[in-house]
Amino acid sequence: MKGEAPRAGRGGPTPEMLEKKFEVTVQGVVDLLNEALRIDPHALCDLSGEKITVNKELALHPTIQCVETGKGRYEVGLIGFLNGLFGVDEKKKGAIRAEIDPKTKMVIRFELREPWQGAMGVD
Repeated sequence: MKGEAPRAGRGGPTPEMLEKKFEVTVQGVVDLLNEALRIDPHALCDLSGEKITVNKELALHPTIQCVETGKGRYEVGLIGFLNGLFGVDEKKKGAIRAEIDPKTKMVIRFELREPWQGAMGVD
């Protein structure tokens, strides 16, 4: 818009040049997370490590992965929420996992948990 300051993430090709996605796969989400991780590892580590408090009803959602932090308090992060898109396996694990460096506590990569067969079948 005329007179507005440019916003982050608005550079590059014009919107009509971008590919629209009508279907999202687990591998597509993992690829996007890893692309962003390569571009800005600190931002992705912060984003994927951030947790917010949720109510018990959301914490009991069948696929969104939340953790109980004690005394009836529950939290969810980005990966737990994204995993909710694809369901859980028989062990209640989601499709996406983050591999963390034990020394630096930084995300090394995001991976598709193999073999993945969640609520919607094999991806």
